Amino acid sequence: MNLKTRYSRAQEDEDAIVAKIKKAGGAFMAATPDYYSIPENETTMFRTMQEHDELRPTSVAGWSECFALCRDDLKERPATRRQSRPVSVKRLTHDDIDRMSAIQYQRRLESDPSFAEQVNALGPRK
Repeated sequence: MNLKTRYSRAQEDEDAIVAKIKKAGGAFMAATPDYYSIPENETTMFRTMQEHDELRPTSVAGWSECFALCRDDLKERPATRRQSRPVSVKRLTHDDIDRMSAIQYQRRLESDPSFAEQVNALGPRK
């Protein structure tokens, strides 16, 4: 076997290993929502993997163990802020209450804590 063929086979073997590592890493990330995939965390994970020869980078279990070892060194996903939407509040009227059945009125009282306050704020009929 000549040198060119050996080099070609070695390159193919290395490419196959890299593909297995990427596949295992992708499966780990898909199965681990706590892992925040950013370049800094990837660098930390690869460094930890290299420092621990017992870990296999071609298996999802290896990446899971790696994550457990370096979890405290990884950056966490920023908390998502929910934007509150302005709620259009229709003012309750005596006519609205008159159109409700007793069952609708009771269900609304039980399900909407602000409903009783709205009813009380109406005051007596004029």
